[in-house]
Amino acid sequence: MNRSKALPLKRTAAFAISLFVANGLATAIMPIYAHAAKPSTPEVVQSCPIEDGYDIKSLTKGWFATEAYSAWLAGPGSISYAETEGASFSGTFSASWTYTASAVWASVSGEYGISLTASTNYSKQWTYTKSVPSGSTARAVVHKHGAKYTFDKHRQNADCSVSSYTGGSGGHPYLANSLSEYCISLDTYPATDFQATTGPCTDH
Repeated sequence: MNRSKALPLKRTAAFAISLFVANGLATAIMPIYAHAAKPSTPEVVQSCPIEDGYDIKSLTKGWFATEAYSAWLAGPGSISYAETEGASFSGTFSASWTYTASAVWASVSGEYGISLTASTNYSKQWTYTKSVPSGSTARAVVHKHGAKYTFDKHRQNADCSVSSYTGGSGGHPYLANSLSEYCISLDTYPATDFQATTGPCTDH
């Protein structure tokens, strides 16, 4: 009776083969080798602080109509006014996304050297006389120095991407609130809420 004999194991650099002789036939047996898995490289997640920045797209200086004004008068005629009251004005924002007012104003200050605030008020006896010409209807108005502007927001997200938001606008008085920041002018009907000028307010 023939016994199966195992031939010596032959190895190469890549693999090893075992040969067994059984009943005169040589059979090759290919061993299966387990390969150790390569250690995975941990994914590096980029992280950034969430920060907002504001870009002032345009700015127009001028004068806002305050809450101190006379009744309308159809000309010809004269408006004589002497009342003690507060010439108050509150600014407004318009945007379809969230914003931080102080950060927007900081950008205005940085780009234009102008300090803005939410609202102002100056109380005194306002005394003036204004002539209304024939064919016009007008009123006398106390104005406050300020500016209208447009702005965009750029947000740095936690994954370091940047989201942009456009179309914001605002109109606010200057932070300075001395008497020189106010002026009185004739306002022809219909009412004008903002007079754009780099100089003093004028009859219009």
